[in-house]
Amino acid sequence: MFSHSFALVEYAVELLFVPQWCKVDVPILPALGFAMIVVGHFFRIGAMFTAAQSFHHQVQYEKAASHTLVTSGVYQMVRHPSYFGWTLWAVGTQVMLFNPICIVGFSIASNLFFRDRIPHEEELLVDFFGEAYIEYALKTPIWLPGITSAIREVDIDEMEKR
Repeated sequence: MFSHSFALVEYAVELLFVPQWCKVDVPILPALGFAMIVVGHFFRIGAMFTAAQSFHHQVQYEKAASHTLVTSGVYQMVRHPSYFGWTLWAVGTQVMLFNPICIVGFSIASNLFFRDRIPHEEELLVDFFGEAYIEYALKTPIWLPGITSAIREVDIDEMEKR
């Protein structure tokens, strides 16, 4: 809620003090922002529908009987489509509004959050699905800049020993 409140304040301040920014002489920016929102929404919602009962908003520490390794649909294109989609959507809202401070802030906040979450979650997924997840991870990109995986070819032997 804080981030969206800050975005509204940034937009209002720009509207009052630098109104020419809000007109955006570069018409591609609102279109680019809107495209980011649509594509991000597609990946986020696509992840929820594709994974169905295996999708959770919180990291799962125990494998439920209903959990399956999902590698179809949007999961064929990107390893963490929900995280990718959320990041693209969040930053896209700020590109559309031409909020330069929030573009940077939303990008950094998303990166910091997922940089810790993804490797941790992947270690759990290796515990749940073993070699099948490792093979999937090695061939499917994350698509989030600066986010490294817990799955590296060098680490495979160590993870399999657990």
